[in-house]
Amino acid sequence: MKGEKGETYMMLSVEITDETNRKPIPKREIDFHLPAIVKHLALSGCYFMPNEHKLFRSIGMFFHYGYYLQNEELNESRFSVPPNCIYDPTEKSHFSNLIGKAIADFLSKKIDNSIFTINYESALKVMRKRIKKANRPDLLAISRNNGIFAIEAKGSDRYTDYCMNKAKSQSKKSEFTVDFCVASVACKLYKKVECKYHRSMPDNNTISNGIKRDELLKGMNEAYRDYHSRFHKFIGKNHLNKKDCKFQGVEFYEIDLAYGLEECFDRSILKAYSRFLKFYKPKLIVPKNIEKLSIEDSRQFEYNNEEIYIDSDGIGIKLDYDKEKSFFEQFD
Repeated sequence: MKGEKGETYMMLSVEITDETNRKPIPKREIDFHLPAIVKHLALSGCYFMPNEHKLFRSIGMFFHYGYYLQNEELNESRFSVPPNCIYDPTEKSHFSNLIGKAIADFLSKKIDNSIFTINYESALKVMRKRIKKANRPDLLAISRNNGIFAIEAKGSDRYTDYCMNKAKSQSKKSEFTVDFCVASVACKLYKKVECKYHRSMPDNNTISNGIKRDELLKGMNEAYRDYHSRFHKFIGKNHLNKKDCKFQGVEFYEIDLAYGLEECFDRSILKAYSRFLKFYKPKLIVPKNIEKLSIEDSRQFEYNNEEIYIDSDGIGIKLDYDKEKSFFEQFD
């Protein structure tokens, strides 16, 4: 049994291998609640905060992949599969890829204390570099002590040594000088999720010939400020329905994502979203001092429960819904 009645979450069983110090690390079990799944599924690796239209990517992705996120299966530490009438193997493969990256992003926060991740291609654009290599890591991450590492993420039905070896190889293809590399493979997604988190050192030629670390650190700081400045512009808009709240002594805004939707969607789309919004009541949680946040003064948040998740980048998601019911039951 998991926690209190109605509580919904996935337990990630994580096997950590570390070639950087060769010390044995015990297997860890980490709670992965639905708000955390939503946040990392929609925003893992993003360095920007778009306007309202693109903000609803979070809601839209949750709505689109809702059949993969059913309560009963999450409580069994697995993702669900849509019924046969709408089953699409291409869509399932796409979801597997996205959730693999979401889990890698989440684990980088929990295991290596990363405070900010950015898509590898976005990092190249921030630093005005051309994209050269076809095989490259998915993400770059920076930790609280300014350690920078590359992450390659995989999501799959089953685990194979080939998949892990490919992820390890790809994690080392960074053109940036990084401190270490991570290959994260989430497997058995639809049975009982298992995660392999493998740290290793970068290749020697990457260390000697890569884009230098001080240039990368400068670019990561620039991307971090840009990410939060766009949130700041968004919460400054007068038509948003927001209220004050406080977590761990920090003041936040809680923004109702259902408010003002008529400005963003036509009526047919709004009708479909309205059911979703009434059921989950999604809220965006943003620090009041977000325009002042920097990598140097960032802190590690520990909110990860069935209702609220606040990521180490300060951005949170709140879902206030009946955990004993399924959103899709109303369509049966």
